[in-house]
Amino acid sequence: MDYQTQTPANAENQPSPREDNHGLFLKVKGWIEADIKHSQFWRANCVKEFNFVAGPGQWDEADRQHLRDEHRPAVEFNQTLKYLRAICGIEANNRHSIIYLPVQPADQGDIVQNEVLSGANEWMERGADASKKQSRAFRDCAICGMGWTEQLIDFDTDPKGVYRETRVPPWQMGWDCNARDDNLADSRRRWRARRMPLQEARDLLPGVTDDPNVTSEDLDATWAGDLDNPQDPMPKTQEQKELRESSMAKDDPRREVTIFQLQWWEYETFHRVVNPELLTNPNAERFLEVPASQFDGSAPSAKVRRKVFKQAFIGGKVLAVGPAPRKDGFTLACVTYEPDDIAGTWYGIVRVLRDPQVWSNKFFSQLMHIVNSTAKGGIIVESDAMDNAREFLRDYAKPNAVTVLRPGAIQKGKVMAKPGAGITGGVLQLLQIADGSFAKTLGMNLEVMGLADRNQPGILEAQRKQSAMTILATLFDNFALFKKEVGRTRLAFIQTHLAQDTPRLIRIVGENGYKAIPLLRSNVMGEYDTIVSDAPSSPNTKEKVWQALMQVLPAFQEMLTPEVALTILDYAPGLPSDLVQSLRKIAQKPNPEADQQKQLAIANAVEDIKAKRAKTELTEAQSDAARAGAILDIARMGIDQANYRLGAYQAVLQSLDADREHEMNARAIDYDALMPANTPPPPGALSELGGGGDMAPAQLPQSAAPPSAPGGF
Repeated sequence: MDYQTQTPANAENQPSPREDNHGLFLKVKGWIEADIKHSQFWRANCVKEFNFVAGPGQWDEADRQHLRDEHRPAVEFNQTLKYLRAICGIEANNRHSIIYLPVQPADQGDIVQNEVLSGANEWMERGADASKKQSRAFRDCAICGMGWTEQLIDFDTDPKGVYRETRVPPWQMGWDCNARDDNLADSRRRWRARRMPLQEARDLLPGVTDDPNVTSEDLDATWAGDLDNPQDPMPKTQEQKELRESSMAKDDPRREVTIFQLQWWEYETFHRVVNPELLTNPNAERFLEVPASQFDGSAPSAKVRRKVFKQAFIGGKVLAVGPAPRKDGFTLACVTYEPDDIAGTWYGIVRVLRDPQVWSNKFFSQLMHIVNSTAKGGIIVESDAMDNAREFLRDYAKPNAVTVLRPGAIQKGKVMAKPGAGITGGVLQLLQIADGSFAKTLGMNLEVMGLADRNQPGILEAQRKQSAMTILATLFDNFALFKKEVGRTRLAFIQTHLAQDTPRLIRIVGENGYKAIPLLRSNVMGEYDTIVSDAPSSPNTKEKVWQALMQVLPAFQEMLTPEVALTILDYAPGLPSDLVQSLRKIAQKPNPEADQQKQLAIANAVEDIKAKRAKTELTEAQSDAARAGAILDIARMGIDQANYRLGAYQAVLQSLDADREHEMNARAIDYDALMPANTPPPPGALSELGGGGDMAPAQLPQSAAPPSAPGGF
């Protein structure tokens, strides 16, 4: 694949040849040489650690030759690979998914992901087998401390552009020698040294490297040494390269050359001025950005600067230079593990497991040597114990041979076994210590690998697995940041290369299975945040979600409709996705009998609701009648009380009238007895008698006043 087709065929994005920029060549050459010097020790260890994991590198060549000379076995029980596979398996079972959320939502309320962008990201990942490539980079990171991938757009396979993601061997990569942050977040440059056949180098940049005027010396960065050879990571001198290639012609296609792909960023100063077209076109851009070299100072401006990412290809000179494939970042993505702050590099688990592995091999090799050398044992004999010493030495070790001695040799003790210590407890103890150091130094227990040979509660085993995952949390955290950076690169490629104004159908996974959607530029433009989350397809995540659902589902039994059940099946561990999709399709097919039963169930439910409503209304009416009867009884009790009080008042009045009449009669009798007949009464007598027989109401005694009725009656 040539790198000329990583960007569309427009002039501003194409890398251009630079014939006259010797200053740029000297600058980038100085960068690369400083980076090589900084990482030289790491590169040597990187290759050794990969060989160590493969097996042959677990013995130094001098030790291996020493054992070979003594006819001793060089045992390699590769336990390091077991722990490496366990870590990589955890990553494979807990993959991440990427979604895109708008930075500035159009409406208030819940923020919804862009389904087109998220679906396009999954489409790119499936098409490029990116998960597998990233898992390889994760494995590289666990071994040597750094893993690399490269993202690019291939226009050779499809003129519309196809996303590619490749894993890059760590020993080919270089980085800013001043970078110290995880995943090289603070690096100003990253580069890759590729050693390739001359013909492949000619095809790398069409229009540049295939130019007849470009010689093989121009394509070969001999000044950097041979960095791409994992078997010999130390740079070779020019004399060594010429000696190796002395039998080849300069233009021989078998000849190999080294080309550097460099990406870096630098500050670019420009002036922001008001667009004069606003006077005639109100919809024009408000401001224009003019480079500092082109600004004449005739208009008011604001001087600002920004980061500009660039890419160059360097051999014996600068072959091509131009804008980077991604305008706001690197397409060479890196994931790091444990930092070595003093050296400014990173390392993986092999550095930790090297000593336990080496000593385990040595102790076991020593144990086998002791067993082999003391299996039959040596003997001590006197010279006159046998007639033929040669035959004795030849036949003594044979169990089916007859060994003849002189008479009395055995009785006199002329032949005796040589005393030997055999296998001592110290060697076995040292071997056990070395074997037990793997888990202790790395911090991974046997539970996380499923090798714990003991009976223990499941909760305790789960807690121990979680403890081991806590030790590996930094590695997975860095890998999540790595995935986020890759997601930003994909977003940039979608917006600049893959999304077009004309519809381009892509296949995504929707709620109801696979479906095709158009990838239009209008649907993906704007600013988006890249969010990395656990993918629901990972077995471990599905198992956790399923266990949580099993705990809460009993509380939502009434809500468990067929649609909800099909949604829950997506998180059921062990169920194939094809089976779930088939169940969804079956559920979506029209079923007249089911619809009729559903309508009948709805009608029965409506009738049931009506009956319950009528019963409720009847109960409420009966309650109202009972309340009205109670109120009527209370009113009747009040009336009875009022009638009783009225009767009492009338009885009091009648008693008063009777007393008054009796008193008047008594006075009349007394008057008649005192006064002569036919004598008129004196003035005022009638008034004293009550004005003619009736007493005024005001003269009623206070005790005769009717009592007031309580309650207003």
